Amino acid sequence: MSRTSLSGVTPWWAVCVLLALPAMLLAPVHLAFPPEFWAELPRHLVMRPDAGLDQPIWSWWTTVWLHGSEAHLMRNLAGLALLLLLGWLIRPGAANAVAWLLAWPLTQLGMVMEPGLSSYVGLSGVLHA
Repeated sequence: MSRTSLSGVTPWWAVCVLLALPAMLLAPVHLAFPPEFWAELPRHLVMRPDAGLDQPIWSWWTTVWLHGSEAHLMRNLAGLALLLLLGWLIRPGAANAVAWLLAWPLTQLGMVMEPGLSSYVGLSGVLHA
């Protein structure tokens, strides 16, 4: 049984692309300022620990695409590249990719328990998942 889809892209690689592309397209946010001072799109994508569990449902996924600086983004993309390489070497199946997708929003749960933070951004949590 093949672990690739009809197009030859493994589900693992698809998750990596889903994480990387939006992150590369969005400009860094200014973490020195609360989200109220950010551009409109990042304001709608960010997770707000100071709001507790009262978050827009999509923010549990979309906050990973925002980064505080180019360096922050580059470090996270380097980690994602490592996971992509490991996926190429190990060839995880679709079940592994689904598990990663399910873990994605759960990695934000710990940050919601930090109400002193006005925002939480970056791929770090989902990369560690």
